[in-house]
Amino acid sequence: MSKGKRVERRSPHITEHLFPHIIAIEIPAHGLDRQTSQAILDFHRSRNIQVRFGRATKNVCRWCFSKRLLAEAFKEQFGGTNVVKNRKATLKRTTPNVIAVAFISDSLAYLMSSSVELVAQVGLV
Repeated sequence: MSKGKRVERRSPHITEHLFPHIIAIEIPAHGLDRQTSQAILDFHRSRNIQVRFGRATKNVCRWCFSKRLLAEAFKEQFGGTNVVKNRKATLKRTTPNVIAVAFISDSLAYLMSSSVELVAQVGLV
């Protein structure tokens, strides 16, 4: 039985979600040369960060970082372009309740400000 370190594997989509600062680099047809590959590994090792890849195509590879400054330093050293992700706003499940409360509160304020008689007729008082 192996007692080595367990390697955690994530899909590239999840990696890009968790590490949103992404630098895309075009890869030559023959791949990265040994010197560049070693320099990229050294970059990560010197900063105590794990190499994290995002989605890749035939000639473009994405490196993912948790901090913008790390991504910028990587881009400055190795080139590439920032990948701007279209992040969807996530709504919490309580949002509709908050909207409903705001709507009801505004309605009550309107009713109470328009006339006390109308509020009495509706049965809110």
